[in-house]
Amino acid sequence: MHVTTRLRAANDAAKEAAVATAMRDLEDDVCSLLNMARILGDLLDGDLVSYEGDKKISIPEPGGVMTVHLGYEQVECLSFAWNDVIKRALHLKAKFYEAFDAEVTS
Repeated sequence: MHVTTRLRAANDAAKEAAVATAMRDLEDDVCSLLNMARILGDLLDGDLVSYEGDKKISIPEPGGVMTVHLGYEQVECLSFAWNDVIKRALHLKAKFYEAFDAEVTS
């Protein structure tokens, strides 16, 4: 193996190790986004319902519609949750691309 080939291989291995470390550092962000998405899902499942008499309808028939009445607090919680999910997803996206640009430290 030529010297330049060995140096390139060593540099590639160091870069891969740096990227792997940066990817492992994403665990908290990935898990936090998943948990917040689940919270949003629970809020939507609980709030986006309609009633026909005493019968609770979560999903209208195909082609049907449902009317949903939300109070101020429900809208406030839903808005917080969906905006938080968006913020976390954008943050995770940025950190994901930063991980690929991870610097090799010696």
